[in-house]
Amino acid sequence: MLTQIRKIFSGVLGFALIGLLVIAFAAWGVADMFDMVGRGSVAKVGSQKIPTNEFRFRLAQQMDQISRELNEPLTIEQARTFGVDQQVLGRMITLATLNEATDELGLDVSDDYIRGEIINDPSFAGPGGGFDTPTFRRLLALNGLTEKVFVRDRRNNKTREQMLGAISYATVFPAKLNEIIYTHSLETRKVEYILIQPDMAGVIGDPSEDELRTLYQQVPNIFTEPERRTATILNLSPSNLIDTITITEDELREEYEILQDDYINAETREVNQLVLTDEIEAQKAKDILASGKEFEDVAKALNQKISDTDLGEVARGDFIAEELADLAFSLEEGQTSGIVDGPLGKVVMKVRKINAQTSQSFEDIKEEIRQKLAQEKAEDDLVVLSENIYDSLSGGSSLEALSEESNLELLRVENISRDGALENGSVIDVIGKKEKVMSRIFESDMGQEASAVELEDGSLLWIRVDGIMPERVSPFEDVREKATQQWKSRERRALLEGLAEHIVSEGNKGKKFSTLAGEVGKSPITSPAVNRQTDDETFSRQAVRKLFVAEEGAFTWSQVGFGESLIVMRVAEIVRPDLDNEIMLSAFMSSASQSVNDAVLTQLIRDFQNEFGVSVDNQTLEAQLGNFQQ
Repeated sequence: MLTQIRKIFSGVLGFALIGLLVIAFAAWGVADMFDMVGRGSVAKVGSQKIPTNEFRFRLAQQMDQISRELNEPLTIEQARTFGVDQQVLGRMITLATLNEATDELGLDVSDDYIRGEIINDPSFAGPGGGFDTPTFRRLLALNGLTEKVFVRDRRNNKTREQMLGAISYATVFPAKLNEIIYTHSLETRKVEYILIQPDMAGVIGDPSEDELRTLYQQVPNIFTEPERRTATILNLSPSNLIDTITITEDELREEYEILQDDYINAETREVNQLVLTDEIEAQKAKDILASGKEFEDVAKALNQKISDTDLGEVARGDFIAEELADLAFSLEEGQTSGIVDGPLGKVVMKVRKINAQTSQSFEDIKEEIRQKLAQEKAEDDLVVLSENIYDSLSGGSSLEALSEESNLELLRVENISRDGALENGSVIDVIGKKEKVMSRIFESDMGQEASAVELEDGSLLWIRVDGIMPERVSPFEDVREKATQQWKSRERRALLEGLAEHIVSEGNKGKKFSTLAGEVGKSPITSPAVNRQTDDETFSRQAVRKLFVAEEGAFTWSQVGFGESLIVMRVAEIVRPDLDNEIMLSAFMSSASQSVNDAVLTQLIRDFQNEFGVSVDNQTLEAQLGNFQQ
């Protein structure tokens, strides 16, 4: 369930910046209760206060919306776990910032304008197409608003629209800059290259003792054991709960009665159908059938292949018209129809085979239903049990006690590294190398029993860190073999880089690439066009960067995208985009302008907040959340 909340919440709270600020603030109504004198505020932006009762109301609205999406109530604990309260407060602070800014600028709109906006709003149109007062009041009531509050919000939204529209209009993206970025972004390179592979370095001998110890001292990070942690994990898994759930025979039969239609395989038929193109073909087919001949004879006489008439195995719903389905399902097996009218012309049809309807008996699917009901009950029990665990941990209980009381799996993870591996290199099945589990283990303080981590299968893990082993450099003798391999790898790399540097140097002096490549037993390869976004096994990001600072005809080298080889490259040609392509330039300008508008607006809101000052009363906020009731 928590995964669903995360997905839904990301949808209902995600927004396009200008669209939300201009439009959504108008729709996010403020109830009449906010006209009353508030007993304190949770935050303040300049002179704009965010009353506690308004915050509670808007948080309840947001939680109700998520609950409707989930088809089950969202608790305040769950809302806080996923930051719903902080997202709501953040929106309200942004709204207050814009209100303060419009007040400072003295922006306003006339009563006549607002009246016209409301009267012409199609949302409030009645049966006759014009403004309808009952419809207007009904929609306001459904959203918890009064006319007074709605009119006020509509006016405030229009003043914000004035300011934000002016900012958007005034944010000009220069056409010349657009051309420069357009050219930069779409420019490509034609490249000739060869690969310098590791075996071209030859055999690398063993290092001396001094060389080995020098490497060990110079790069201790290579020989450093990562930080390891020991943790206790309480595992609440639906699969574990299923084994404790009993489903009665009555429950199984009741579910079967509800879902039995899902276990019926409808009758199907294997059909041939021939569409007749005109009246001449239709009459010819009619005469053939009247003489006692079969469908196949009609197809042959009309020069049609039988295979082209095969509809395969079809159900009623597979036909494009109901009359054709009725015809097909009225014929006996092996029977050919007469000539009938279809949506695409006259049709003759033959049923080759009838596959009768079948259904699975209760006994056939009894265990499948049992598993389904057990899974559903396990998910419900998991929610209840998880809330009990939260309450117990808040009351001072331990993971060990909860494991014993609720018969839940308790895992002891000894000396695990950030990548999920134990000291022997093995991985624990339950947690694997899951990023969010490892993040919780390595970001939690010692002894902290934090909120649960949810896995993809719905399991919840409560994690407590019991021990921390800091990273440390391994003793030299323990890593002698590793140090030897590292030394050889570095020597090989140095030889390869030296060879690449030599080819690049000679190439940039004017020597032909084909000659240089031939000296190392290679022939230059010509690549497809390379752009600034290229990143593949051959061209690494570093290689692409080097290519795009090199002049036409110049040589350069880099690491390949995958593997230990190096790539020596020559820029054979620089291909610049066509600046006469008005459609592409315009599309590029539109995208760039929107990005600039969003960046400007984000910065403007941040500057307004710095100017007006933003303060949050965390004590009041916590008190409101602690006593929250929907």
